[in-house]
Amino acid sequence: MQRYRFADVLTHTGATRSQLIYWTNEELITPDVEDTAGTGHHRAFSFRNLIQVRVATLLAPRGLSVKAIGFVLRALRLSPSATHYPEIAWIPTDTTTAQTVWMGSVREFAHELRQGVAGGGVAGIVIKLQDLVVALREKAEG
Repeated sequence: MQRYRFADVLTHTGATRSQLIYWTNEELITPDVEDTAGTGHHRAFSFRNLIQVRVATLLAPRGLSVKAIGFVLRALRLSPSATHYPEIAWIPTDTTTAQTVWMGSVREFAHELRQGVAGGGVAGIVIKLQDLVVALREKAEG
């Protein structure tokens, strides 16, 4: 499993040092490779953690609480061994909570919108999950 240092996570995801410290302390992000406590110990993150942090950086400015972001990250069911992810994740939001997460292809999402199911006049956030993963891979490997 590829290991990413704290600084790598910041570089690849756009998270700030304060955000990453807070999110790990609140256990929103739990390092998959090595989680340590105290000074002088270094956390090691996985690629899945990079995805989680990047999603969190996209949601945090939208006013979602840490609890709501945690719900979204759990709902995405990002497996440490996954190699394929849904194209789109849609999170309906009222700025403080996320009630559900819809995932699927662009085509399915368009169908859902036409049917009024995924949205129905509710504000939400669309994350192009596959694009996010590809961009992170390119940054991490480049």
